[in-house]
Amino acid sequence: MKHFVYTVLLTLTCALTAPSFANAASFFEPFLGYRSENIKLTDRLNNQSQLKMANPSYGLKLGFRSMMGVDLNLAGEYSSGKSEWGPNTEKVGFKHSTAAVQLGINALGAMKIYLGYAFLNTLEVDKGLLNNDISLKGPAYQAGVQFGLFSLVSIGAQYNLNQFKNVSGTGYTAGEKIETYFNKIDAEDYSVNLSISF
Repeated sequence: MKHFVYTVLLTLTCALTAPSFANAASFFEPFLGYRSENIKLTDRLNNQSQLKMANPSYGLKLGFRSMMGVDLNLAGEYSSGKSEWGPNTEKVGFKHSTAAVQLGINALGAMKIYLGYAFLNTLEVDKGLLNNDISLKGPAYQAGVQFGLFSLVSIGAQYNLNQFKNVSGTGYTAGEKIETYFNKIDAEDYSVNLSISF
């Protein structure tokens, strides 16, 4: 039901902003960044574990920019590397990929503020010697800001609030619903990036 409501709101937003995109210019914007993630898992017995990741990330935005300075784009981001998986602390590999729709407002090309909804959001953490593997899936909400450094180069920051709903892995065999295994999951991350627009 939530996904239906979000889809309706996104469709209405696009419909309302459609006239401003009549003479829109398309763009693509590759970016390179650094992403810091922190995920706290509280299981059904109130035991806590934590995942910490801080690694380079990269991605691409494809979209349209209206004459009024409104952006509508599709953004994908990927990061991978080593994560710190505790309380039995060890470093194991991970991959985190997202695909989102973003709506932004430009202020004279000097600054852009945007909000986004990640409809694809998957975090996969490898099995270690002390911990099982885990895969988390669910949407995410995004908020970001970009500042123009030069005519085509921007620096930005983004906040992601992950809403993981499904879990899978070696130790999760009683279904994929998060609430089967966890009372609570706090999952958020921050990133900074440098991008070039074409």
